[in-house]
Order: sequence, then structure tokens, then C-alpha cells
Amino acid sequence: MTEYSASVMQRIRKGLMEVKSSDNVNLGTVTEIWPGSDPESATDPWDDQSCSQLEVWYHGHIHRRLYIPCGWIAQVSGNCVSLKVDARTAETMGWSIRPDWIMDDGRSFPRDLRSYVIVG
Repeated sequence: MTEYSASVMQRIRKGLMEVKSSDNVNLGTVTEIWPGSDPESATDPWDDQSCSQLEVWYHGHIHRRLYIPCGWIAQVSGNCVSLKVDARTAETMGWSIRPDWIMDDGRSFPRDLRSYVIVG
């Protein structure tokens, strides 16, 4: 995770922030923040696309959860997280698939087990 991404993730608050696409469509509310970390090093974070993610309750035509990689965050301002992608493209990104390293009960795999999880 880049230094910029880390500072952005620290400013996001679950339950309080709306997520909007680049064309200003409200996609939902942040329900969880999943900061990633490297399973081989406690001090090195994983990359922005495969690990650090926002879980969003999606308000589209079908209500569902989205798992948005933090690399797609354009900015955080006030109570809004703005994305680098428009709403139509966001629908095609595959973000409704829960990452393998987030378990069914909402916990993430322990740091020492993540290297054995295939992230697809």
C-alpha cells in the first residue's frame, strides 16, 4: 500500500461515509474497512488491489455488498469516499465477490495464514 493509500484509508469511517462513483452516483455506505498486510512481513502492507478494501452496502438496483480495492479511491472528503470509476464501470468490476481472505463470519484470516489463501 502506498503512503497515500494508507492515509486515505485512515480517514474513512464505517457506517458514516457514502461511496460515490466518479460521475457522482451514490453506490452505498461503508460497512467495513479491511486494511491489508503482507503475510510474510508484519510491517509491509499488501498491494492496494488485492488486499486493502472497503466493504460497501451497495444501493444499486440489487442490494448487495461490494468489496472495493483501495487503489480505486480517488479522494476522501467530508463524509464521502469518491472513486476513480463511474457507476456503470463499477458494476462490471467484480467487486461483489468477497475476497477469499475474508471469512464468512466477517473476520479476516490471521496474518500467518494469508499466504496460503488463493486470492482470486
